[in-house]
Amino acid sequence: MKTPQVAVKLSNLSKRYGSTLALDDINVEVPAGTVVGLVGSNGSGKSTLLRLIAGVERPSHGEIEFFGKNLASSETIGSGTGAAIDAMALWPRWSVKRTLAYLGQLTGRTDEEVKDVIKSLSLGEYSSRKVRTLSLGNRQRVQIGAALINGSLLTILDEPMNGLDPQGRLLMRNLIEQLPTDERTVLISSHDLNEIQTLCSHIIHLERGRMIFAGELASYVGEAKTFLVHYPPELSEAISSIIDHRLVRTGSHNPGVLEVDDQNVETLRTLMEEHSIPVLNLETKKHTLEDQFHAHGRP
Repeated sequence: MKTPQVAVKLSNLSKRYGSTLALDDINVEVPAGTVVGLVGSNGSGKSTLLRLIAGVERPSHGEIEFFGKNLASSETIGSGTGAAIDAMALWPRWSVKRTLAYLGQLTGRTDEEVKDVIKSLSLGEYSSRKVRTLSLGNRQRVQIGAALINGSLLTILDEPMNGLDPQGRLLMRNLIEQLPTDERTVLISSHDLNEIQTLCSHIIHLERGRMIFAGELASYVGEAKTFLVHYPPELSEAISSIIDHRLVRTGSHNPGVLEVDDQNVETLRTLMEEHSIPVLNLETKKHTLEDQFHAHGRP
């Protein structure tokens, strides 16, 4: 079986801002041709990591390799990488078409390729409008268009759904699903864990500048599951008086329903049977990315 090519390799990567350690000894290999989700709480270091990978900032320590080449090399910086992060500067007085066409010229894209990007983002009707006159959602689309034009090998998207209406979110979701190829890798940062689970095959989880997990999403979420144990709601007081609350998951105390991990379900059923509390239904609930994200917590 062919080993996947590594698009981005981070080795002992750290970043300081004065006395603040924003990233602490990060080691990651990002397989080429994947969609990778970057998740973490506020202040976890996500934006810092994106800026380092995009070449906007330099690390305090460690190395970043881009398809085997050190990012510190002047010819490597920006080569094949497109980023829509931190409201990166556009030309507010330029039209959408002029902005993206200029970026296309800088990166050797044809006029047809630029037109395809404009079409894919449904920006055609705004192509003659100045960027500064656009809504937040449409400026976001222009930024993502710039990232797509520049990012033939690596496309970095920071909160790509920000400011988009439901139709725009659907369009963006469909577009992202079509982006990865054998050569193009996509790195997405988002607080929307449901979107990350839908779009990504791999994730990187940071907290307080440290690596919690990096790898396949399926490995992070795991095969573990919980059960929803349904019982007569009028017996809620009775069930509260007999159960050991360590058996049930936090936040699962809804009248008539208990959520319990798979290793505790039989213990709970036996306890309920001993106290003549019937189990009306036993429902399987697979863990989600959000479940596991909160389970890992902050170190």
